[in-house]
Amino acid sequence: MSDISNKKADKALREYLEAVDSYHQLLDKYFPVRRVIPGVPITPGEPITEAALEELEEAEAKVAKTLKKWHKLLGL
Repeated sequence: MSDISNKKADKALREYLEAVDSYHQLLDKYFPVRRVIPGVPITPGEPITEAALEELEEAEAKVAKTLKKWHKLLGL
């Protein structure tokens, strides 16, 4: 791979990782999964609404799109 191709692949990888991180943050917002600590109350996530589902679907689509872009630059 040329240096330019490597830079493009690195950028695509960063975009993918950022999309995955954002998706995981959204999941934690609505479906918090934490260790149970005795004496510490368990707090529920935010309610799932139609807007929340759309937000999750958009985040999931962005993950898929950025993964596809990264794979394409790697020649996969």
